[in-house]
Amino acid sequence: MVVRYGEGVLGGAEAHCRAVVERLAARGHDVRVLTTTARSYKSWRSELPAGEDRVGGIRVTRFPTVTPRLIPADEILKAAVTLSRQGTHGLARLAQFDRWSRPRQKAHEVLENAWIRAQGPLAPKLVDALAQVDADAFVFFGYLYYPTIFGLPTVRERAMVAPLADEEPMLYAPIVRKTLRLPRALLLNVDEEAERVKAIVSPEAPPMAVVALGIDPPPPPAPYPRPTDDPFVLVLGRAGKTKPMAAVWRALTAMKDVGTIELDDGRVVDASRLQLVTAGEHSRHLEGLPRVHQLGRVDEATRWGLVRDALALVSPSESESLSLVVLEAWLASRCCIVNRACDATDGHVRRCGGGVSIAFEPAGDAAAAVLEAIRSRSFRDGRAALGKAYVERRYAWDAVLDAYESIATAIADRGDVDEAVRGFGGRTGAWILHGRRP
Repeated sequence: MVVRYGEGVLGGAEAHCRAVVERLAARGHDVRVLTTTARSYKSWRSELPAGEDRVGGIRVTRFPTVTPRLIPADEILKAAVTLSRQGTHGLARLAQFDRWSRPRQKAHEVLENAWIRAQGPLAPKLVDALAQVDADAFVFFGYLYYPTIFGLPTVRERAMVAPLADEEPMLYAPIVRKTLRLPRALLLNVDEEAERVKAIVSPEAPPMAVVALGIDPPPPPAPYPRPTDDPFVLVLGRAGKTKPMAAVWRALTAMKDVGTIELDDGRVVDASRLQLVTAGEHSRHLEGLPRVHQLGRVDEATRWGLVRDALALVSPSESESLSLVVLEAWLASRCCIVNRACDATDGHVRRCGGGVSIAFEPAGDAAAAVLEAIRSRSFRDGRAALGKAYVERRYAWDAVLDAYESIATAIADRGDVDEAVRGFGGRTGAWILHGRRP
């Protein structure tokens, strides 16, 4: 189950789900995706046809959303539920909730239910359908939204969850903690996410393992419309995650005497020619800034062409559970610049040295750090080689699919899921947690 699914749907959870299910199907498994008719997470409006569909050879069943996201009620309720607490403050808030009287807890649960419904996507027929599906195992991709919060309890004995849990206040809501304690297993993306979720759900944690997903090698180079003849750095993805780049780019383009950049072909050019290219969603925060090319959604040939031709991929996001674009850029032999505030991408860089992790504030210092990271061809190439080796070592498809198969088999056979998780950890050296037994 995933909240959106289909051609042209942009999002990490959706890409993660599609990558896993298509490869499980290729191994001979009977796979079906349950999802909603929504195309945009900003509105959850019912835009795609309800009913049966085929996407990439996979059977997809879409259920209608009955109301769009309730703005601004969703944000008001979220603030009331979470008090914008995360990290140690979020854990303290959960501990405080546990000390409340039961009537006060029940009142808070009413507020949480209202928040989840206002946030959407409100698809009650999807939740009803889950209990009617004759499946050996369910996988829920994403922890936050209505279909997981209200659907998971109906099939908890047959369910595993890939929470894709960024560091954000919503993760520390009591209703989310309750949900993440329900499934037979939690499948995490990176060690930092695993430690974060462990701190939230313990001592009632199900078995947990860092399974992530495999990363495919880049396709062969193909012609594409290059947006500029000048050197550029690249940002991919959602507009909201691009926002921290705006102040940095404004500061960078205002700098004087910025020195030179050595290009991949050995030529040396003035750094004042550096451009910023984005692909994915348009960001209003970048509109009107000099030397910015916002391409919007692009096809795969263009996306990979941009990655290969960029001096570096920049990930300004403060919140990621894995960051596919960073891992793919390393496989394409590109250096990456990530936001130190994001523990997942910062952790990748610390473990492998495949780029630089910088503080995006103050903007002037960040702009100088971006320039220093891309000046030298040998520096970029060396970092990219380390990143590529890291991805090839840690993100292989066979191990990922073996984990899904062994855990699903244990669930279907009413076996020991904890033993399946331990076996995966023993074979791969992945982070695991021995959870409760049924």
